[in-house]
Amino acid sequence: MAAGVTLARGQAAPFHAFLSDYLVREVDAADEAAALLVDAALSAGGASPRLIAEIDKAGPFGSGSPEPVFVFPAHRLTDAIEIGSGGHVRIKLRSGDGASIGGIAFRAAQEPLGQALLSSRGEAVHLAATLALNRWGGNETAELRILDLARPT
Repeated sequence: MAAGVTLARGQAAPFHAFLSDYLVREVDAADEAAALLVDAALSAGGASPRLIAEIDKAGPFGSGSPEPVFVFPAHRLTDAIEIGSGGHVRIKLRSGDGASIGGIAFRAAQEPLGQALLSSRGEAVHLAATLALNRWGGNETAELRILDLARPT
């Protein structure tokens, strides 16, 4: 579909101002709808079963009360691999102090998030995630449920 407009001489600047003013509200609304709200920054070493237990006291979480979202800034993505038949991506994240934490992005391998994770092995990333408790082999560890990734600029 194509569209056009005919303007009288000297009307280009006012028309441009009108469009900019009109569209800024639409663009802002679209940006706000696509924004990921983050509750706090955390490092791999700060994510622990004890922290998860404290967060759980604020629950229950659901549509009216979402789980807290944490950003893990400037952590190195030391590993990312597709696992299972569901296209999940399992990762290992390491902070600057050497602490590490695992995580998973469910059904993400063929999605932009999964592709970004798989192509960012070895790189520093900012990762947004919720925290979950992983119980396996008699141990409890904190694990990330990955929501988004950004590369530092």
